[in-house]
Amino acid sequence: MNVTIRDLEPADVEPLAALLAQARLQPVSPDALQKPAFGQIWRPRVAVLQDGAVVGSSILQQSESDKSSHGWMHIDVAPEFQRQGVGKKLYQDTQTHARSIGLTYLHGNVLENRPGGIDFARYVGFYTKRQTYHSELSLATFEESPFMPQLAHHQAQGIRFASFIELGDGLEQKKKLYELNKTCSTDIPGRGPFFSFDAFCAWRFDRPVYRKAGVIVALADEKWVGFSIGTYHESGNFVFNQMTGVIREYRGTGLSIPLKLMVTRFAKTTPSEKIMTFNDTENRPMLRINEKLGYKRSNTAHWVEKRMC
Repeated sequence: MNVTIRDLEPADVEPLAALLAQARLQPVSPDALQKPAFGQIWRPRVAVLQDGAVVGSSILQQSESDKSSHGWMHIDVAPEFQRQGVGKKLYQDTQTHARSIGLTYLHGNVLENRPGGIDFARYVGFYTKRQTYHSELSLATFEESPFMPQLAHHQAQGIRFASFIELGDGLEQKKKLYELNKTCSTDIPGRGPFFSFDAFCAWRFDRPVYRKAGVIVALADEKWVGFSIGTYHESGNFVFNQMTGVIREYRGTGLSIPLKLMVTRFAKTTPSEKIMTFNDTENRPMLRINEKLGYKRSNTAHWVEKRMC
């Protein structure tokens, strides 16, 4: 197929967002194609036909907190143009550039329900390093009453639950959430280097999906001991439960249940139809909590890796 691989241009953003919404089976906003504030590598490329139509893309990226020689690659091809060599050309273009800037590993994320994705990743030399389960909770059928006793129990023990509406989202609150998130993330299976504070703020607070009401904190005598974050994604009409964490001395107490319950209450204040999340397959405690709340598994993602010789 006669396609040209070139840099993303402003006129490509809208058609590429439409292509990604189709290829990834989830809406992608044009804003998501802008360089992240926390990215030190961001190289979007597109495959275009002679008439300029965008039929595929590749994005090579690396966060500013990642000091390794590892990069993340995302390749998407419109379904009607798959298996015609477009993905291979995008991959070869990205791999050549990655090598030229000193990257030695490439990583990617491939959904099981994306036709041909895993086969293509294996064809170009990637292997599955780990897997994550994607899950959804229907807000129309969710009933919170079975979990009210746990909420009442923790409140009776002196735990207070507050959102960033009550707490504020100034510099002090952001720094506290950063330290709490960083502490809790050390036990997440497969978690790499944590964000710098500036990158954390760019990811958590400086995007259109951020809502003050979606940041829930559990406090014990004003000490921040747990949190859960929900973001509202208007383009797909869903809330995404980004992260739920509890410091070690409060684990095993069931605190994650009321934290996640508060996220469902936030979600019900939005037009959302569902809450989406994903968890590493090795994170059994959180998977059990999600199952208890009624989350249903919707997909499995393969986190793939390739060492470039």
